[in-house]
Amino acid sequence: MKERIGCFSCNRAVDWDEHYICISRLRRIKSKRGDDEIVNAMASLQVCGYCTAKALLGNITFNKEVPLLELEIAGFYWFATRLDGSGEPWDLVTEENHCTLCKSPIRDGDHYTEINVTEEISEQEAPIEVIPGSEYRLAVICDNCAGKHVVWWYDAHGNIIDVI
Repeated sequence: MKERIGCFSCNRAVDWDEHYICISRLRRIKSKRGDDEIVNAMASLQVCGYCTAKALLGNITFNKEVPLLELEIAGFYWFATRLDGSGEPWDLVTEENHCTLCKSPIRDGDHYTEINVTEEISEQEAPIEVIPGSEYRLAVICDNCAGKHVVWWYDAHGNIIDVI
């Protein structure tokens, strides 16, 4: 049986066919061809429809399994408002070839992390589906800033630890 998606706020399993918001971190290697390879990926935040609706009325809490960046929390609230039909454009500069945080260039061969937000749905007999037109880039983070802000957890040998 397929595993269910869990909400990082209320901790309940998201119902089949229920829409939810997902913030994901994609660790990539920059390629001048434009087909940047994904070398690791994780969901840093998943929030069910019920908690998303609560978030429109005020702040909600998130479990701390993965340390969240302020821009991920802000991105969640921005996206929830956008889904409600009243959102403004995302105001962080997210140039593809520069770090959102320190503005340093990301060059061919460099590792970097792309942080995205999507609306998704999980069906019992189908793969997770990203709702068409719902994917937005929140940030591009160089490896130096990713290390400073604990975007990835590493073991003693420098390997990324899967925290989820």
